[in-house]
Amino acid sequence: MDKSRFRNTIDWGFLLFLGITYSLGDIFVRLKIDGWLIGILQPVLETLSFDPIIFLSLVILLVYVRRIISKKSSTVMLLMLTLLPWVQELEIHPGVLLITAPLASEGWFLPYQDNSHQLVYYGIDRNSLSPCPSA
Repeated sequence: MDKSRFRNTIDWGFLLFLGITYSLGDIFVRLKIDGWLIGILQPVLETLSFDPIIFLSLVILLVYVRRIISKKSSTVMLLMLTLLPWVQELEIHPGVLLITAPLASEGWFLPYQDNSHQLVYYGIDRNSLSPCPSA
């Protein structure tokens, strides 16, 4: 593979995204962001952790609020990194959180939150669309 092909055929943005995503855990621990977020969320979640339905509803609400700011993958990763150690202390199975957070992140309220919507919206040729025939 020559230099120009190496430069042009590899999706460098995706590789950079993967590198950043995989290093988020170490970055959060090093900068103590995980402890800071747990300190903010712990009092609220601790009072509601006695009822599983209320706890899961709050986790889903956290995902929805976070999704307004960022994409699905970073939202799920951030919540997993911050909540997983704490959920284990509450004696809640981590699998519950591992299923709830990604499923909740699939919901979207604003068009910019969903990549599939954006692909279809910007990928269609609006000039070739004809109105539906009236019945």
